[in-house]
Amino acid sequence: MKNFGSFWQEKVNATDVCVYKALCVLEHIRGVGIGGTIYVSRDQMVYYSGVTVNSVFASLKRIENLGLIKLKIGKARSNQATEIQRVIPIPKP
Repeated sequence: MKNFGSFWQEKVNATDVCVYKALCVLEHIRGVGIGGTIYVSRDQMVYYSGVTVNSVFASLKRIENLGLIKLKIGKARSNQATEIQRVIPIPKP
């Protein structure tokens, strides 16, 4: 996480950092390893990041556009989880 803060501090906001840290926590909890693919619901992302639903998905899109994660948004109606994978090593901006 040291690289994330030092390289990206001018490109991301506090919400983005909360969402990114939540991804790290979820990797650890699920035991997938650093940069492993996680499948997560909207409610889980809100819970672990501590931000609102709209903010979570806006941050995920922003983080994806910066090349920090690979993202496939799930579909709530079909009970499909969102698929997220952090890009490791953390790229420089």
